Amino acid sequence: MLRARMLDWMVEVTTSYKFTHKAYFDGVQLMDRYFAGEKERLPAGKLHLVGVVSMLLASKMEEVYPLKMKTVYEKIGHCKLPMHELVAT
Repeated sequence: MLRARMLDWMVEVTTSYKFTHKAYFDGVQLMDRYFAGEKERLPAGKLHLVGVVSMLLASKMEEVYPLKMKTVYEKIGHCKLPMHELVAT
């Protein structure tokens, strides 16, 4: 259920920032690979953090104009995700 919501949110980010479909699928793959390595279930807040960082990394890999950290922090994370967690994840 939470993963489905995260995927819907990732589609919104992809369309809002006019990313390629490849960036979306790369973001989903990064997120899934992260969860495959996790031993225990993460809280919902961490799920959002992982999704945000996955989209950030996917945009850096695929887009001509990737997301900037300021945009991720202010607009995508709504200033609710601590900057040190965005960088450390």
